[in-house]
Amino acid sequence: MNQNTDSSDLLGGFKPVDIKFLMRPVYELFLSVFKTEFKKPEKNKRFLELTQKTYEDNKVKEFIQCLNHGLEAVKAKKNPSISSDLARLESMI
Repeated sequence: MNQNTDSSDLLGGFKPVDIKFLMRPVYELFLSVFKTEFKKPEKNKRFLELTQKTYEDNKVKEFIQCLNHGLEAVKAKKNPSISSDLARLESMI
C-alpha cells in the first residue's frame, strides 16, 4: 500500500452503529411483555412515553432505567405465561 493511503480507504467508509439499532429488539420485546401484562395503556401512558423518548433520544442510561423499572412492575404481577419472555428480556438488558 501507498504511504499516502487515507485511513478511510482502509476502513471502507465504516460508519458506527446507531445504538437504536442494537436496542430495538430489546425495546420491542419490552413493549410486548409490558403491554401483555398491563392491558390499559392509558394508565401507563406517561411511563411509556418517557421510555420511548429516552429510546429515540439515545439516552441509554435513562432508557435502561425505564426498562428495569417496567420489568420490576411486570415481575410483581407474577404471570407464569410470560416467564420465558421475561427471562429472555432480563438477559438482554
